[in-house]
Amino acid sequence: MSITALFATAGATNSGLFPAAGLTQEMAKIGQFPPVLGRRLSGRAPVGLLVAAGAAIVLAVGFNLTEIASIGSAVALIVFTLVTSGHLRIRGETGAHVSLLVLAVSTTVLVLVTFALTTLVDEPATAVALVVILLLSISMDVGWKMARRHRAVSP
Repeated sequence: MSITALFATAGATNSGLFPAAGLTQEMAKIGQFPPVLGRRLSGRAPVGLLVAAGAAIVLAVGFNLTEIASIGSAVALIVFTLVTSGHLRIRGETGAHVSLLVLAVSTTVLVLVTFALTTLVDEPATAVALVVILLLSISMDVGWKMARRHRAVSP
């Protein structure tokens, strides 16, 4: 079972790393990420891929497989919640039913809260890691947006 889990984790990591290169390049191009993430080292290795690989290595070294799966589940629930919440803003363009979107957001938030409380009791180190990742993500986003705004104002 451990070997199967190892291959599954390696496959999931691999399938997530390569889109990261194109995603970070595109996000850097439109100004959502710092320009350095859109560059390539020596014209070959995308910096965004190296950053994503570094983050994967830190997770693999710092946490066991169960903790990594818990972190991944929480991140997926957060992404689902944010994407569906964003869909509420453009529902007129997509023709989505408000009631289904609200039900989806409510259900996902309920599952996320239940997951967070369960994780806090059963795996406190994972819960702390989730909070640190969330706070780090928010602070990096706010910092980049402030720096970008400052550059746009400066002569």
